[in-house]
Amino acid sequence: MNESNRNQENTIPNIHVPENEKLLSYLKEMHPFREIIVPFSGKKVNQDTTPSDLVGYFASMSSLPGNSKYVIYGREALVHPETGIIFAFITGTSAIYRLPENLLKEVEEAISVTFVW
Repeated sequence: MNESNRNQENTIPNIHVPENEKLLSYLKEMHPFREIIVPFSGKKVNQDTTPSDLVGYFASMSSLPGNSKYVIYGREALVHPETGIIFAFITGTSAIYRLPENLLKEVEEAISVTFVW
């Protein structure tokens, strides 16, 4: 484990905030026995329900800070490091976003290259 992963484990954000209540309930219902939140690792993503070509999708986005990339109940997710608000997660073959406008362009470009809708 490198130093940045160790620091991230020590500063896992509190995701138990009102803005995440319904989403956490939804994710927990699908995979109740998975860890609630861990720093991103492809090994921690539930690959039974996430296609292998989507694993690491958020982790590869260069504009995002490293301390925003996590796995929540087996789903790759992005979490604001200070507020704990979950602003994106992958479910099945879909990525669901709640992103600020400055990141939407990068996401849209990645989707148009990676996916056929």
